[in-house]
Amino acid sequence: MILEREIKSVEARFWVKVCKTSGCWWWTGAISDPSQRGGYGRFLFRGVNRCAPRIAYELTYGAIPAGLWVLHRCDERRCVNPEHLYLGTAKDNALDMLRRGRHYSMLYKGIMPALENSPRAKLTNEQVRTIRATFVRYKDSYAAFGRKYKVSWSTIRAIITGLTWRTLPC
Repeated sequence: MILEREIKSVEARFWVKVCKTSGCWWWTGAISDPSQRGGYGRFLFRGVNRCAPRIAYELTYGAIPAGLWVLHRCDERRCVNPEHLYLGTAKDNALDMLRRGRHYSMLYKGIMPALENSPRAKLTNEQVRTIRATFVRYKDSYAAFGRKYKVSWSTIRAIITGLTWRTLPC
């Protein structure tokens, strides 16, 4: 929690590291290691390296109640625009991630389709349409198609059986 007497010095140090645009406000300061925390902005406060969106929220709206997270409406990890931030629980964050199709393991469990804009997609929408149109069950081999498109046989099977890419119109 930020105390009143610290607000002016914290604000001065914090907002100078923000590039304000008409949409997202981009954090230009330090970024966490993407392999650890996903590339969120980091800000040194009271000797502790804290998440920049949390600081932006506190500076604008006040203290964050215990147990709540600061979530993004815009899905941009480096955004610190207070209008794009809102409070929620860990469950709210997980549900939001699922609803927006951002959780990579969903692709493997068949919960969400792997459309080409997914960061883990290896095929384009057009390639998936071609696979569906040309694959003949019991005649063609999943492995052969996998080699042709440089993906695993299980990826081809998931496309053909509708486990993934099911929302892609033909």
